[in-house]
Amino acid sequence: MIHRFSQGHTDTTRKAPRQRRMMTRNDMERGYPLIQLHDTESVDHLLVGSISEEIVNISGGEVVVYPRTDSESYDDVYEEDPNPTYGSGIRLKAYFVPQPIEAQLTPWGVDVENKSTVVFSKEQVIRSFGERLIRIGDLITLPYNASLIKPDRYRVLNAYDSGNFRYNWFYWSCDVENITDDVTLDVDNK
Repeated sequence: MIHRFSQGHTDTTRKAPRQRRMMTRNDMERGYPLIQLHDTESVDHLLVGSISEEIVNISGGEVVVYPRTDSESYDDVYEEDPNPTYGSGIRLKAYFVPQPIEAQLTPWGVDVENKSTVVFSKEQVIRSFGERLIRIGDLITLPYNASLIKPDRYRVLNAYDSGNFRYNWFYWSCDVENITDDVTLDVDNK
C-alpha cells in the first residue's frame, strides 16, 4: 500500500508493483557498456573532442605562442630565467575574455595591469607542441582591440587542464599577465 502523508490516511486503491525486474543484459554487456568512461577512442569521446575543437575555432581568435627555450641559467628555486630566450612563434586559435585595462600611477611610473585566461583546444596544443604543451614562462600575443593602450604580449603564469568530460580533459587553459612594455622580454627568434 502507498501512504499519502498529506491526507493522513492510507490509499487502498493504489498498490506498489511486486513484480521483480528481470535482468535483460548479459555479463558482457554489463561489464563493457556502450558508453565507456575511460575509452578515449569511443564515439562519444571523439565527438566531444571534435566539438571542443570546433568551439575554439569558431569563437576564438588567432594568437601566436612563443615557447620559452630551455637553458642552463633557469633557476629551479625561484622558477625563473634571468635572460629568457624564445623560439619562433606558433599560430593557434584560442578564445579569451578581454579584461578592462587598468592603469595605476606608482612611484616608478604608470603600471598597466591586465590579466586574462586564454583557452586552447588541447588536441591543437598537443599537435603543435607535443607533450611539452604550453607552460609557465611562454609568451602569447593576443589580438586586443583597445583605443589608446594596446596590450599584445602576455606571459603565461599558470597552465592547466579544463573542460572535463568523462575523466578526460579537452581544453588547455593559461592564466596570463600583460608584459607589453617590458623591454627585458623581447622576443628573439633564435
